[in-house]
Amino acid sequence: MGLVKKLSDRLAGNRLSRGRTLAPIARRKIEEGLRASSFDAPTAEYLRAHLPYLATKKRHADWALFFGKKRARKILGLKPEDVEYNTAIFYDKIKAWLKDGVFDFNGIRLMQPLTAGEEKLLALEFIDLVLPVLLGPGHYDLIRGLGMEGPYEMGNVTLKQGDVVVDAGANMGMFTAVAARAGCRVLAFEPIKFIRETYLEKNVALNGGEVEILPYALSDRPEELQFVSFQENLGASRRVEDLHKDMKNEDPVEIVQALPLDDIVRDRGIERIDFIKADIEGSERRLLLGAREVLRNFAPKLSLCTYHLSDDPEVMTKIILDIQPKYRIVQRESKLYASVE
Repeated sequence: MGLVKKLSDRLAGNRLSRGRTLAPIARRKIEEGLRASSFDAPTAEYLRAHLPYLATKKRHADWALFFGKKRARKILGLKPEDVEYNTAIFYDKIKAWLKDGVFDFNGIRLMQPLTAGEEKLLALEFIDLVLPVLLGPGHYDLIRGLGMEGPYEMGNVTLKQGDVVVDAGANMGMFTAVAARAGCRVLAFEPIKFIRETYLEKNVALNGGEVEILPYALSDRPEELQFVSFQENLGASRRVEDLHKDMKNEDPVEIVQALPLDDIVRDRGIERIDFIKADIEGSERRLLLGAREVLRNFAPKLSLCTYHLSDDPEVMTKIILDIQPKYRIVQRESKLYASVE
């Protein structure tokens, strides 16, 4: 088999590779937008800073899939900082929206992170959560090309004013803030006490709107769980039983209450659910199994992360269609979008 054929087959077989090979498309769209003055000043400066990164990213990623990262870097003569997403640089760029300790992204308000690790989280989550709002609809390839997971809104799966939204894995409250800005009622689920008290509650107060913070994990049955809270990466908090083999369990562990979404909706007399966003570190399938009545009766729009477990796309698709066959499902590189038309 020829080298080119072998490489193309390797790329075609990797479901995450498209996000990497979107880099040239993202670069072209940014350059076109800059020439046409399509972006406001801080957004333009932020995107312009990505151009050198995007210029090397596709070449490195393609070779890395074939040879492995270390050999690819050696062959190409690249340093890690030439191809890895330098969060420090891009966090510095989003400071254009910072004033008096508060970021204001066109009405999405977020407190300034307290540590370097939390600055990194904000810089990464900004791309999927805030940048789509700043750019407006129709920029999926640009956002995916920057190398993150992709936006939570796509096609028919969008937030509408008046929607009742479940934010599962609310974390700092970035998606909660986006939904509140869109005029939605938000049920923000975050089981980790430190994250709730340090960030989520304060960001909810900054944005206002109809938001209720719920200190629960969502699962397929009521249970008490041990959760580990990673101090260097607040976005990776998860069940202790779901730790990867290479994860060190040296961070704080706390007991949290897990509940099925069906129980919460029934007990609180919630009349409908219109949108479910979930990024809960591999527990998305448990959320779905605990939301049978919600999916069957309300058919909410779904925007779910599917990259935590290798069989997430297949398993979650089957669960959804077994419960509500009317769903139309679109699986992209890292997220599943579903709606009933």
